[in-house]
Formats: sequence, C-alpha cells, structure tokens
Amino acid sequence: AFEKAWKAACNSSSKEEVVVPSGNTFLVNPTTFPGPCRSAISVKIEGRIVAPSQISAWKKRDTSMWLTFANISSLTIYGSGIIDGQGLLWWNNSCKINKTNPCSRAPTAMHIGNCTDVGIRQLQFVNSQQIHVGIFYSSNVQLTGLQIKAPEDSPNTDGIHLDYVNNAKIHNCDIQTGDDCISITGVTSNVDIQNIKCGPGHGISIGSLGEHGEISQVEKINVQEVVFNGSQNGARIKTWQGGLGYAQQIMFANMIVNNVSNPIIIDQYYCDISTPCQPQ
Repeated sequence: AFEKAWKAACNSSSKEEVVVPSGNTFLVNPTTFPGPCRSAISVKIEGRIVAPSQISAWKKRDTSMWLTFANISSLTIYGSGIIDGQGLLWWNNSCKINKTNPCSRAPTAMHIGNCTDVGIRQLQFVNSQQIHVGIFYSSNVQLTGLQIKAPEDSPNTDGIHLDYVNNAKIHNCDIQTGDDCISITGVTSNVDIQNIKCGPGHGISIGSLGEHGEISQVEKINVQEVVFNGSQNGARIKTWQGGLGYAQQIMFANMIVNNVSNPIIIDQYYCDISTPCQPQ
C-alpha cells in the first residue's frame, strides 16, 4: 500500500501528498521510496509506523536501512505521527551489548539519500534500530521540531546523522538517545544547529572522522542555544589516528550543560573498537 501510494504521487505531474492517517498503526517492512519524481512531493504522517520486530524481516535486504527516500528533489516529510523502529532485538544483538556477537550494521529508521531541498518537520522518532534520521549525500536540508527518543543504553542510536551534506539547518529539536544527539561526518559543510535539547546521549559531535584512513572535510558548522542535560558529552570533536582532511570553522556558542561528564571534548585519539588502537 505504501509503495503504491508513493508510485502514484511520484509519477504525478503536479505536487502530490502521501497521507498516513491518524488513528492507525502500520507495520511496514524495509521499504525504499525512490525518485526522481516528476514534481515536488510531500508525505504527511499522522499515524504510527512501526518496524518489524524480527531481524529476519531484513533477510536478503540491506540491513542498514528501514524507510529509505532516495534520489528526490523537493521532498517534505511532516506530521504529528510516530516512527517506531522497535529496536530492542537489534540492540540486544549488538556487539556493544553482547561482546560475543560480531559487529554488524543495523537499520537507520529514516534514510535520506541523494536528495535536494528536503524538509522534515514535527515528527516523533522512537527506538530506532540504530540512527533515527540519517541524511546522506544530500543538500539543502531542514530538520525542524523533531522529537527523538531511545533508552540511554541503546547502542549507536544517534538522533540525527549528517554524512556528505551541504547546507543543513537543524532547529528546535528534543533528542534523547543512547549515542550522539547529532553527529556530522564525511565531507559536510554549512550546517546551522540551533535551539536543541540534548540528553541523555553522547552530545553534538563532529565525527568520528578519519576511520580507516578516510578523507574527512567538515567545515562551517554553527551550533548555538543548546541545553545538554545528563549527556556524556557536550561540544565534541572526535577523530581517528591516521585519517586525512580537516575539521575547521566550527563554533559552539551559548551552551548550558547540566550533569555532563565532558562539557567540551576534542579527541584526536578516538578509538571505538574492542582492542586498543595502535599509535600512528
């Protein structure tokens, strides 16, 4: 049903809206909503969308994605609805929780890839398998009024993740997760972050950058009017040894920190693996 509605709207020559009505809960398997579309398109989510609770639903599918929007220009996703990743089984299967398990990818609840002119507003995201909202290889993005919540001990459940993004605004969001409230990686520039509540979580992070010797270039990041409450970190920059590139023109201003372990932390020896990282 979701795929049929999307196809009809995407193929229309005039702007269309896909509506997920209130008062209903929809169990949705891993799904891609592909572009390009013939015109601007919006998705209004008023009901509750839940992921399959069983990992087997991703058999023969990309386990890094649940709801994917790809190759779209002029995309708006908004509403008072809830997107529930039902991530408990994924968390319990994580190598960070069960050290005997191999480390593997888990889905990003909402994956935006190769899109331009994107707006995501007012939605609630809860209990994602890993990242709640991930923006990849996209430009001109606005995220406003989002509420994101997962348990403090849920692994890798970043609230908002930007990777290879140019021109993004993240405003008026309340983020409580088990990992970074906001993380910025890859080659990303011109990001404005304002009026954020963060905590619990790992703070607002530039990085991690440079893992496996990768080239990372993050610049022109403005973070203002943030309240960190009970988070592990506040303003954070984290890089791996051996990486290439830079993190520059970054400003954190007007922060309030309450019960935060590391209000400001810049770590060029970041190491997030079970064995010690060798000096290089």
